[in-house]
Amino acid sequence: MNSGQLTELVDAKKPDGSDAYALMTEQLLPHGLLGLVIVGFFSHTMAMCSSDANAIAAVFTRDVAPALSARARGWSERSGLLAARLTTVVFLGLSMAVATQVDSPTFKDIITVVEGGVALQYQVSIPLAVSLVLYVVIGYVKPEDTPERDALIERINTDDDGPAGPAGSAGAAAMPAPAPQPRG
Repeated sequence: MNSGQLTELVDAKKPDGSDAYALMTEQLLPHGLLGLVIVGFFSHTMAMCSSDANAIAAVFTRDVAPALSARARGWSERSGLLAARLTTVVFLGLSMAVATQVDSPTFKDIITVVEGGVALQYQVSIPLAVSLVLYVVIGYVKPEDTPERDALIERINTDDDGPAGPAGSAGAAAMPAPAPQPRG
C-alpha cells in the first residue's frame, strides 16, 4: 500500500498529520481491537510514569535530600524507604495536577478519553482514587500472609545459599512445599 492509498483511507484533521494513527485505528479496527490498542497505550504510559516516579524518588532520597540536610544523611533503611514512598506520591500527585490543568492547543486533545461533559479531572482521578483505596483496604482487610509466602520471603532475604553453596542450584530457586491440608 503506497502513501496515496493511505491518504485516501484516513483524512487527517491536523496539518502535520499527527492524528493519522488515532484516526486510522478508529476507522479501520473493530471496537475490540480498538480497545486493545487503547489498553496498550495506557499500559505503556503507566509503566513509563512508574519508572519515572521510581527514578525521581531514588534521586531525591539518595542524592538531593542528603545534600540538603545532614539529618537525611543519617536516615535508616526504613526512613529512606518512607521518604522515597512519600516522594513518589507527591511527584505523581503533582504530575496529575499539572496534566489535568494544561490548557494549551498542543496538549488539549492528549488526555481526552470520555466526551460528553465529563471533566478531565474526574476522568483521571476517580479511577485512580478507587483503585488506590481498594488496594489499601483489601491489603489491610485480607493480607496474604501464608506460611509458604513467609518462608519464601525469609529465604530470599537471607544471604545463606544453603548446603549446595553458591555454585549449586539446590537452594537457589527452591520453593517451600505447601503445607499439608488436613483430611476431613
